[in-house]
Amino acid sequence: MADSLEQTAHHLVKPDEQFPTCERTIATLAIYSVSMEPIQISKRLGVHPTSPIRKSLLPRSNNNTKNKAGKYVWLYETEGLVRSRDIRHHIDYITSKLLPMREKLLELQTVPDVTMTVWIDWWGESGGPVFWPKQLRDLALLNLELQIYVADYGPHNLND
Repeated sequence: MADSLEQTAHHLVKPDEQFPTCERTIATLAIYSVSMEPIQISKRLGVHPTSPIRKSLLPRSNNNTKNKAGKYVWLYETEGLVRSRDIRHHIDYITSKLLPMREKLLELQTVPDVTMTVWIDWWGESGGPVFWPKQLRDLALLNLELQIYVADYGPHNLND
C-alpha cells in the first residue's frame, strides 16, 4: 500500500522544508496517565521522552486535553530534532519512531487511565499545514488522534 501512495503522490502538494507560509512548527506525542509515571511509560515503550512531566500543569489552559492537572505526562516532541517547517516531516519523524513499537503502543492504549494524542503547533502568516495520506494512515495505524493548533499572525509590519 505504501508503494501505491508514493506512486500517486505527484498530484499532492510537494514537500518543502522551508514551507514559506510557516514560521515554525512542532509535533508532539503526549501520553497522559494518573497512575503511570513517565519512567514506567518509557519502560513499556523502550524509548525515552523528550520531556517527562510529573503531575502536570501544562502551560496551556485553553484546551483540556493539553492541561490535565494531576496527571503524569510523557512528551515526545520534534522541537530541536526536525529542522523542517513542513509538518509532514515532523509527523513522519514521530511515526517512524513509533511504528516499530506499534504493538507496545497499542497495548499501552488498553490501560484504562492512559490517554494519547499527537498535537501539532503551527505558526504562520496564512494558510495552514498540509498532510498527505501517508501521515494520516501512519497515525491511524498507531490509533492516534491528531490535534492541530494554528496561530495565523497575518503579514508582519516591521514599522509598527
